Amino acid sequence: MVKWIFSCYLFACTALANELPTQSWVFYQPQQQDKQITRLQWQGVMKALKQAGAKGLVLQWTAYGDNTFGQPHELQLSTLAEFAAQAGLQVMVGLYLDSNYFEQIKQASSSLPFYLNKHRALSLKQAQHWQGFSQTPAFAGWYISEEIDDYHWQDYQKNQLLIEHLSASYEQLQQLTPEAPVYISAYLGGHLPVVKARHLLQRISLQGKLKVWLQDGVGTGALSHSQREMYFNGIFSCASEQGQPSGIVLERFRQNKQADSFAAEPAENAHWYQQIEWSKAWCPSQSAVFSLRYLTLAKQAFTPK
Repeated sequence: MVKWIFSCYLFACTALANELPTQSWVFYQPQQQDKQITRLQWQGVMKALKQAGAKGLVLQWTAYGDNTFGQPHELQLSTLAEFAAQAGLQVMVGLYLDSNYFEQIKQASSSLPFYLNKHRALSLKQAQHWQGFSQTPAFAGWYISEEIDDYHWQDYQKNQLLIEHLSASYEQLQQLTPEAPVYISAYLGGHLPVVKARHLLQRISLQGKLKVWLQDGVGTGALSHSQREMYFNGIFSCASEQGQPSGIVLERFRQNKQADSFAAEPAENAHWYQQIEWSKAWCPSQSAVFSLRYLTLAKQAFTPK
């Protein structure tokens, strides 16, 4: 019996070790429901991430709408960051995201600057709040929580506003923490030709100042397999990293399109391992996984009590 348990333990460890691309970042999307997770469980999850080969944790945001994740009744992100650091993980700190962001960016270009300015100010407020942590060895940079897509920014004037907004965001963060890397992610829905999609990604990188991660879209099903091949062939090159995204975000989930609101389940392991292998064909300099919630190693902690 003891031998059987030990064998199963070894098998589980092997499975967990293979769950992540080597030295990958893992996104955590904070939700208030996660305050049920105990401190001991969080410590266990962070240690498991490190053992599985993760490089670090990306806090997708540290404020979402009215949630600041710092009040006594809220999920304590600062404590979670400390647990990650204690486990030997680096931590990338996300900023602010309006819970109505994707609706708000649909507004006319005449009023959009006021919204972007307000959003940027709230993001800077979060960075200032986390400035103390930014002085620790575990701090790996900032993550701008606004995801960029190929639909909402097609209009030339809106595109210009976006670039101005991102430039101002980058400069503010550099003034606060000089030399700290700043990351952002983007996703494609097939709304632009490949050449224009590549140009959009190059523009939002601000000539390489911002590190752009491109989501693979496998979990959301935003692109068909053939579309994904077409876009990634046109955007990534193993011959040169110049002018291409800094990395790929692999979606560990599979979205249920029949649900009224967003609902997803972890991808089957066989499909997930194929997805990891597929991503290697594009020689990304960095890999990230979305998200912690769907990883086998964290399943027990995230299962509702």
